[in-house]
Amino acid sequence: MQQAELIANAALLAGIDGPYYIDPSTKLAANSLNDERFMLTFQREVTLPELVPTLQRLSMPQSSMDELVALFPSASKVLLGDDGNTTRVYLEVPSRHVGWKWNPDTGAVVITEYPGWGPPYGSPTPTLQVKQSLLVFLADHMSATRSVLSLVKLAEQLGYDALQFFQSTEDGQLKGFYLILPYGQQSCRAILDAACVSYEIPPEVSGPVLDAMTGPLSVALGVDSSGNDYLTIYHSQFLVAVP
Repeated sequence: MQQAELIANAALLAGIDGPYYIDPSTKLAANSLNDERFMLTFQREVTLPELVPTLQRLSMPQSSMDELVALFPSASKVLLGDDGNTTRVYLEVPSRHVGWKWNPDTGAVVITEYPGWGPPYGSPTPTLQVKQSLLVFLADHMSATRSVLSLVKLAEQLGYDALQFFQSTEDGQLKGFYLILPYGQQSCRAILDAACVSYEIPPEVSGPVLDAMTGPLSVALGVDSSGNDYLTIYHSQFLVAVP
């Protein structure tokens, strides 16, 4: 998606004056590529009287709206996003992100949480916690064995202190986990190429995306609860100053 199209889509999504950052991303898997994803992060305080009409316009289910309103007082940041299939809103609250993802056409919604070890949210995860969490996940999801071992090897190559590790849940059930390579880490191309081979992402799919990477950026390598691997490239964010 081109930058001008991203800006136009984000403005339609937001419905609230900026400024805000737009974070485009591309998600790769063995049989799919999605480059219609973006996240919008407001760089000012957003109030409920502003946010609620926007979410109503975006067809957020009322039950989910009620949950968001109850949690809103503890939120430090509001994010809106779209991936071409679902609309989403996230609240950043102490030590975690809570998100609601819904299909505007069907009304189907899931609640996703990304708990982080903190404070602050997103700080590098201690080695012991990483290993314990990987072992717990592996015990519950044997189909993910290859992916778990691949991620452990990647973590050892980079050094745990260079990584952020997160688990995610959907509707209270463990969804999966992923590792984040920090912004500006340009030396990871060989590792990403190897990850694409391990994840069975064809080079004709992964090559153009990886070739287009420019910093600063971050990369998520993960596995979901069904053992499906994915690689998400978070491209350089840019600021849109809306009066």
